[in-house]
Amino acid sequence: MKKFIVLISTLLTACSTTKSLDTETYDQVFTLAEQQWQANKENTKYKEYFDTWNDFNNKNKIDEKDGCYKYGKEPVKLILVQNSGGLVEKVITQPDNKKTQCFVKSYTGVKFPKPPVAPFYHRMTMN
Repeated sequence: MKKFIVLISTLLTACSTTKSLDTETYDQVFTLAEQQWQANKENTKYKEYFDTWNDFNNKNKIDEKDGCYKYGKEPVKLILVQNSGGLVEKVITQPDNKKTQCFVKSYTGVKFPKPPVAPFYHRMTMN
């Protein structure tokens, strides 16, 4: 019984101290994106990936598929969080409104080409 209590206690402590992107703010994820950029900006594959990413995005018209631009002319900021396989697992936005929620729907679950680092943070501003 003692081992079970210790195990449960350890699991609860680990869960409560682990950060999740679900609870991180836009500013916190922006900082992670900036740190990633600073660490990789001289990496040729990293820099080339932005062209690959943009080509895929433009070819598939992901930003246009759900008609998100109709929700206003006010710019919105997005940070897409991709896993090692290129899948967009999370979209962090600022502000939170109908336009950003639409872009979250458009981009979440999209599988881009594999990024050179993971998680890969892609910052965007949509007008």
